[in-house]
Amino acid sequence: MIVLLCLLALQILNTGSTEVLPRVVNGHLAKEGEIPYVVGIKSQGILKATWCGGNIISNEWILTAAHCFDHFFLWSKGHIYYGSTVLGQGLTGSFRYKNIFKHPGYGKFRNDLALIKQPRIRFSDTIKSIPLPSSHDISQSYANQSASTAGWNLKELPEPQQLRWTIVKIASDENCKRKYPNNGEVLCGRVNPGSAMCKGDSGGPLVHHEKKTLVGITSFGEDRCDNGELVGFTNVVNYLDWIRRVSGVKSIN
Repeated sequence: MIVLLCLLALQILNTGSTEVLPRVVNGHLAKEGEIPYVVGIKSQGILKATWCGGNIISNEWILTAAHCFDHFFLWSKGHIYYGSTVLGQGLTGSFRYKNIFKHPGYGKFRNDLALIKQPRIRFSDTIKSIPLPSSHDISQSYANQSASTAGWNLKELPEPQQLRWTIVKIASDENCKRKYPNNGEVLCGRVNPGSAMCKGDSGGPLVHHEKKTLVGITSFGEDRCDNGELVGFTNVVNYLDWIRRVSGVKSIN
């Protein structure tokens, strides 16, 4: 009972803290089946639920952001929604704490990756996986190349939230490290003019425009979503070995 009360108090304190959860604003509405690898993840804490995006990388594994589970405890339960552009609709899967594998080096703005183990996912026209980047990309730069990201533009409104996507221009490593000091584990990008990212959809994809591979996971951004600042994505190519060790999923070559 004492442990439960302590955890409840911790949850209450955390509820008042700032959560850095980017979301896509004013993007293009996604059509059914256009982004079949994106899922909606609902994590139920003690006092509140957190919504994130995630990405199907095989018929058993979802890749997302570790900070989506900062309020997820041993007895918590989560749900994953597949195959729909409306948040909270589509086929539903569930997961528990034991199904979540956070990167062991996860910390604020560092190693922000998690894998979720699922029973076999049945693929269809609206449910598919996305390939991981090639291991050869680790020696290359994505600077000034185009990518896309997707999210549900979460707002405290009663109407259903529709999946949206927008184009991202990947920044140079130098500019990224100047804004967010890192050792290459973060990619930075700016979205197209007229669109923006702010709180609400961490864990979503950054997909290379030409290679069609999952090069980044939406991680953090500025509190204001209209200031054109760089958004941080976890650089997936730096974590291919960890992903393979945990899930068995390999990159393309």
